[in-house]
Amino acid sequence: MTKKEEGYILIFVFITLTSLGILLPVLLQLVSNEVIITKHYQQQIKNYYLVKGVMVVAKEEVSKQINKLSYISKENLDQLQIEGSIVLKDPNSSHQIKTEYLVKEIVDESSKLNLNLASQERLEELPEIGETISQRIVDHRLYNYLEELLNLSGIDNKLYEQIKDYLTLKTQGKINLNTAPIEVLNTLPGVGETLATRIIMNRIFTNIEELKDVEGVGPATYQQLEPLVKVDSNYFQILVRIKIPERELQTERLKIIKLD
Repeated sequence: MTKKEEGYILIFVFITLTSLGILLPVLLQLVSNEVIITKHYQQQIKNYYLVKGVMVVAKEEVSKQINKLSYISKENLDQLQIEGSIVLKDPNSSHQIKTEYLVKEIVDESSKLNLNLASQERLEELPEIGETISQRIVDHRLYNYLEELLNLSGIDNKLYEQIKDYLTLKTQGKINLNTAPIEVLNTLPGVGETLATRIIMNRIFTNIEELKDVEGVGPATYQQLEPLVKVDSNYFQILVRIKIPERELQTERLKIIKLD
């Protein structure tokens, strides 16, 4: 081997070692980052199943407490205090993990208008809707999610936030007389703000016929209202706060439940 060839080899070895010296820390960092990401992802999966398990328990407890009520009203739902702690098994080990939950809010879905079933005239009566937007809502049915309203011209985030609490996709269309707010009652045919206020003042209704006792509800008005209202409910939206102290995790989940 000539000295010239030896020189080339030395240069090649030098370049190789230099490259490895530069690349090795980078490769080690990439591997380290990948390990961290993988562990984080695995932890997220574990947390997901823990939260899901807590929601099952919370749902069962809410259903049990609502079924004990003699009647459904906003006041009764607001007064329910549902919280607890349960121990769940880690999905990938025998380790037991303590979890806590608190039901922060229960809302009767029958206190709202069904977005897919309500007439254009009734939608028009909701605050800030009007004739043009209500017609667009009807023209773009059927909806799978309330958020689809944001795809309609004229409905921005601000308007959506104003109207979303008056709308649902889960009921058969009838409104619960004992839980509907004045804005929803006001959409009923023959019911203006004055009569809606009287209906609220005459709660609790144990049956629909008690509407006849409300001043301003004559035979014609009652005939219009009778197929559109009810006094029971089976769909509810619950907001649950979940804590997993060991994981330093706190989150909130919103879920629609149906009573058996």
